[in-house]
Amino acid sequence: MKKKNIKHPKFYNKIIETEKNYVVVEYIDNEFDENFNRKIKRKKFKIDKSLIILSEFLNKLNTVELEKLNRFIKVQNKAMSYHKKHNNNDSYKTIKESIQLMNKFKENF
Repeated sequence: MKKKNIKHPKFYNKIIETEKNYVVVEYIDNEFDENFNRKIKRKKFKIDKSLIILSEFLNKLNTVELEKLNRFIKVQNKAMSYHKKHNNNDSYKTIKESIQLMNKFKENF
């Protein structure tokens, strides 16, 4: 069975540019700059604007990303419990800090 590659969820902040067949959206993920702020990135989506409502586009993207984030946190919680049970204190602490960071990220949604 092939293992799924889990990608960090994104939070799509705003639409930067629109054309007939694409939309450019600003987002943040798990990449930080030298000041420990999340880097602002852009992604281009090829779409037919006549078929979507732009005001709902970001909401739909973020709904999917929030589901990913919730699954990610759930897996991290299971891993944290495992490490706590087996007295792997360094791993436990690292995962706990990761979950805290994910929960802070979740506030964007």
